[in-house]
This record gives sequence, C-alpha cells and structure tokens, in this order.
Amino acid sequence: MMGGPFSGHEVVGYDATQKKYTLTWVDSMTPTAHTGTGNFDAATKTMHTQVSGVDAAGQPSKFHGVDVWKDADHRTWSMMMAGPDGSEFPAMTIRYQRRK
Repeated sequence: MMGGPFSGHEVVGYDATQKKYTLTWVDSMTPTAHTGTGNFDAATKTMHTQVSGVDAAGQPSKFHGVDVWKDADHRTWSMMMAGPDGSEFPAMTIRYQRRK
C-alpha cells in the first residue's frame, strides 16, 4: 500500500440485540481500531457497513464498507469515501480468493 507493506484484519459478528452485524478492523496503517455496524442483503450477497475510527494522520475518519460475496471462493471488499460533492467513490478495493 503506497509503496509499503500492508496487513489488516477484520472480525465480524452478529449482535442479536441491535439486529445488526458489528465489526472491528485493525491494520498496519492506522493508529487505532475502526468499529462499525451493518446489514447483510441475502438476495445480493452484499453487506453494507458504516465504519468510523482514526486515519493514518490521526484524524477522525468514516467510511462505507461494501462486501460482496460472488461465490463460496471469492469476495470483494470496497472502502467507499465521500468526495467533496458528497458522492461516494471507492478509495480501496480488496479482492479475496479462497486458497485451495
């Protein structure tokens, strides 16, 4: 990432009280964990999350995460950020493929 190594890890669980998925994300570029909540749409195999934390510069950050399960072996995750006009754009995309 930006010329250097990058690693990250996300833990997701379902909170039956909130009736939402909850997550914690940590990575090698940010000083603290990000947390969020979201919902899963079974028809489109897509989870949308609202996530907040602190960015690499130490400033508050918020983003919209989009996870799409294409099949049992492939998933795509995108970090959607708001541009100056308020429209979203993908700031980062990670494509996962299950090892065989």
